[in-house]
Amino acid sequence: MDQVIIQTAKEISTRIIRQAGQIAREKFDGLADVQTKDEFGDVVTEVDHLAEAVILKEIQAAFPDHRIHSEEAGDIGEDSDWLWLIDPLDGTNNFAIGLPVFSVSITLMYRKDPVLGVVYEPLTDRMFVSVAGEGTYCNDKPVHVRSSSNFLRGNVGWIQGHKVQNDPAAVKLR
Repeated sequence: MDQVIIQTAKEISTRIIRQAGQIAREKFDGLADVQTKDEFGDVVTEVDHLAEAVILKEIQAAFPDHRIHSEEAGDIGEDSDWLWLIDPLDGTNNFAIGLPVFSVSITLMYRKDPVLGVVYEPLTDRMFVSVAGEGTYCNDKPVHVRSSSNFLRGNVGWIQGHKVQNDPAAVKLR
């Protein structure tokens, strides 16, 4: 695994995710174009496409031999050990109804293992960055998970996609 690639990817991702987030911040609560994406209730907005274009342009320019899977554009590029996973507006349904709970997400995988994750919340200006072997940071401050021997006292968050809401395996897991 090439650490130079990962560090370059981190620098580019943290820059472009802010640009994509700025688009979402500027368009929030003034959105005119919302379209139904599928029969499961998922939607897509102009912000999904605008933010995705910013992200894809920069990643493709810096890493032309990497494969990309982006939520709206789908698969881009040939097979590669490196795979980018992009969600240009994670929480589009919230965004579309004016609920201020959404983010922009970028992940880089190397041979199916996550090596970089960047999540940006534009309205709170919080950026989470995680690099394999380096830990996780929120706005450059380390994130720590409290340990507890009592799982029942912990908090667990659950999010699932619209397409699997009635899938037997997802229902059982929930």
